[in-house]
This record gives sequence, C-alpha cells and structure tokens, in this order.
Amino acid sequence: TELNFATQKISICDLGCGRGWIAQQLSGFGDVTAVDLSAEGVRRAQIKWPHIKFEQGDITKYRNDDRFDIVVSTEVLEHIEEKKAFFNTARSLLKPGGHLIITTPNSKLFSFYKNTDAEMQPLELWPSFSEIRNLASTDFSILRYETFIFDTFYTGVFRVISAPKLISLCRTLHIESARRWAHRLFNLGLHQIFHLRYEVLPENRTGC
Repeated sequence: TELNFATQKISICDLGCGRGWIAQQLSGFGDVTAVDLSAEGVRRAQIKWPHIKFEQGDITKYRNDDRFDIVVSTEVLEHIEEKKAFFNTARSLLKPGGHLIITTPNSKLFSFYKNTDAEMQPLELWPSFSEIRNLASTDFSILRYETFIFDTFYTGVFRVISAPKLISLCRTLHIESARRWAHRLFNLGLHQIFHLRYEVLPENRTGC
C-alpha cells in the first residue's frame, strides 16, 4: 500500500517510545500513539507533548482496537527477549498493507561493540538480518534493508577499511563515495534498518 502523506491522514504507532522524542518527530507525518513500559516516562512525555497520545504498556503484549498505517520501533528490539511476541504485537496493530519500520544495532558488529567501553544494558540481544527475516517471513515482506553509521570501530578489519589515512586518501582522490558504497554493500554499519510491509488479509490476522 502506497501512503500519500500529502492527502491521507496517516496513523502511526511508536512501540518503545522512551522519552517520546521520536514520537514527536513522527507527529509531523500523522497522528501518533506512543507506547512505553515506563509509566513515569509516559507521564512526562505526555506533559511535554500533549498532542501525542502516550500509553503505558508492555509492547510484547500491547493491543489496541485501532489499526495503524505505520508501526515504528527504534533501538528497542535488541532489548527484548521475546522477539516473536513483539512481531505478534506489530501484526495486531497494522492495517493490511501497513508498514513496519524497525531499527536495531547490527549483530555483525556486536563482537566489536562489546570490547569497547560502551554502556551495556541488561539485555543486549542484537538480532541478525536472518533472524528478523525468519520472524517476519509468514506475513511480512522486506521492502528495504540497509545498515548505517560507518567507521565506528578501529579494530580487526576496521583497522584497514576505516583507517583515517585510507579515508583521507579516498577523499583526496574523490572516491570516498565508493568506499562508503562498499560499507553498505557488506552491511558494515553499526545500526540496521528494516522496512517491512504487512501482507496478510484481515481474516488471516494472527497474534491478536
């Protein structure tokens, strides 16, 4: 289903909205319902952005009588153990032909990440492309997949492909875009984004 943001009233659900700043950005594209586990976070977000509907709930169990054109979840899925339950929530919320947009860290780079001084949360279960594909396979099609935020690490293979001297040389030779293209080709960005479309007809809806 093609969405026309200029002529349609788009409905969006933000799962795992945190402090609500992404929900605020999304509100420029349509009506937003934002959900988070933290009751205090939801309370504060509602005060800050009263034009958005914030709800407290566990996004692996959350249900709503409304159906949405778009479901968005950014940097949340990697902290959820029951990823299948998350997809059941997304299925229950989307209109047939609706769009699911997910961002997570890229599991290819987790071994590099855990060896840095970066803060680790209690659950750091970074999903792979194949894991998301399998979870989505029954009734979602992947419209687009790519990784982003490159040159984050300088260990292992990245000591070569992200070396400052190589970057400088590529810029001097005006071939930096080719180097970045190679990063994208091999999905070497720190984060990954999935754009999926829900294909199931209403009578076949699962996980409701």
